[in-house]
Amino acid sequence: MMFKNLVINNSWIIVSLIFLMSITSVIASLLMDQKLYTKQENKNQLEILKAEFSHTRKELIDVKRKVIVNAEKFELKRRSNIILVKYE
Repeated sequence: MMFKNLVINNSWIIVSLIFLMSITSVIASLLMDQKLYTKQENKNQLEILKAEFSHTRKELIDVKRKVIVNAEKFELKRRSNIILVKYE
């Protein structure tokens, strides 16, 4: 009788251990998926910021080119250093 209870207790311990291991595995997988999702979102946001910077820089270069071409209207020398600042 004692041996039978011991076997039943050991089997329940093994089943509960396997259950806890599976729960731990599922939680770890969900956390890893969340980390990967966050990493991809950050990468997408970085690409958007790079594109905005590139577009703003292109606009700034175009404006600077126009100012240099029309330097005589602004009474500037053609080869002078021109610094443009964009306020938003």
